[in-house]
Amino acid sequence: MSKNPGQSAQTTTPEPAYASLSFVKRTNRPRSKYYDTDWFAVPDEEYGAGNITGLRAALEFHQWIKDQPDESLHVVRNVIKAVMRVFVADFDLYAHDRRGAAVMFFESVSMAMIYTATHADFAKSINTAIQNQLAYKAAADERDAIEKGRVRCADEDSKSCKAQGDSMTTNPGSKPTAPAFCTPGKAHPSRVALPLPIERQLAIESALQLSAWHLRKNEIHQAAGHAIRASRALKQACETARDGRTV
Repeated sequence: MSKNPGQSAQTTTPEPAYASLSFVKRTNRPRSKYYDTDWFAVPDEEYGAGNITGLRAALEFHQWIKDQPDESLHVVRNVIKAVMRVFVADFDLYAHDRRGAAVMFFESVSMAMIYTATHADFAKSINTAIQNQLAYKAAADERDAIEKGRVRCADEDSKSCKAQGDSMTTNPGSKPTAPAFCTPGKAHPSRVALPLPIERQLAIESALQLSAWHLRKNEIHQAAGHAIRASRALKQACETARDGRTV
């Protein structure tokens, strides 16, 4: 019970920062604490009027990004995806829809990219992002190579054991030998060259940084995904050291 008359004791979830955008609409799901978001909820209009709406939405969005730089990355991504879905839809000049708004919103994004490229230097940030993605790919390739090696190893061991069983049936006095394909401390011939340790280290560090970044934003699922990626890469490094393989 609330101590103050007219107030409910029920707590409410605070609105996200992007809820202030006039063209973003959030709809609560029935009997659920979750909601759906329409990231480009502009009205259906004729093409010319839609152009004006799109420019106004772009101007509002530009100012919102300036005011919320730490909250804007996933919002920018979702808004642009929503705009592009409308932008690539079938075009009818005389239809009342959202395409006019999407065209000019996308035009403003293109102009912003040109302005950014000519007035700021993002080469360092982009090169860092490229190195991170290369590290992710290297870790994924390593994982795939290890899994393929294990499958082939198990298959060859099975054939080797079957051959030994057939031999012992025909020669009861013979002694079994260890399978030749999984000798401890030796790499399986199917294992391809693995990435350098520095690439694995970059992958782990980058995944942990992204996990911490999402955690600060209370994005639990994204944070957990990057943390799992980091733990897998760390596990692969431990397995590599345990098997005595050098990369």
